[in-house]
Amino acid sequence: MTINQLSKSTGLPVSTIRFYEKRGLLAQPKRKANNYRDYSDNHIFNLKAISTLTKLGFSLDSIKKFFKIGKNQKIDSKRLMGVLLKQRDQINAKIESLTKINERVTEIIADFKDYEGIIVDYWTLLASLFNEKQEA
Repeated sequence: MTINQLSKSTGLPVSTIRFYEKRGLLAQPKRKANNYRDYSDNHIFNLKAISTLTKLGFSLDSIKKFFKIGKNQKIDSKRLMGVLLKQRDQINAKIESLTKINERVTEIIADFKDYEGIIVDYWTLLASLFNEKQEA
């Protein structure tokens, strides 16, 4: 199948497919007699796997490692579980970090309500973001 057909089958833009090829995430397809790339169902499967793993928060480098683990088509389930547990820990760390950021933004919003409807000095307002008082 052509890259356009592959794109339609996976819902991924041609540029994304080419990007994954350049990054080594997608095997180079065989070439037809006319030198056009000839993608297979395996390419569809791999692109769907990449899409799923990116939605699960895996980086492209992690996905590349993930694919290397499964290259032999047999895998120690403990190794796979380790990869998944590590990913879950990273997700939980991001959630914790985002929760703290959200709490801080909520505090700032509450602080700004004190200034609602009035014109204030920009630097005073900005300093309040850092819980600092502007010195005159």
